[in-house]
Amino acid sequence: MNINAYHQPGVEAGKKAAANVLKIEQQIVDHIKMQAQGPETAESIATKLGLESHKEIIFKLLFRLASNHRQIGMNMKTPVSSTEFFSV
Repeated sequence: MNINAYHQPGVEAGKKAAANVLKIEQQIVDHIKMQAQGPETAESIATKLGLESHKEIIFKLLFRLASNHRQIGMNMKTPVSSTEFFSV
């Protein structure tokens, strides 16, 4: 069929979006490791990083990092948006 998936515009857009998410993840990890102020919510981390429009992505990244034991812990709260994350 002569179709190369890597020449498709959607593939390139996906790679750029993934690179952006990985950049945000690194900013989150750096922030948590540098802060000794105690647990923080995803919303407060987003505000401190100037990424308020990405607070949902930040929450999901933090939850995944904590669930996969990536040196980030969490204190689950109700509502879930008040869950706190910290360096372990």
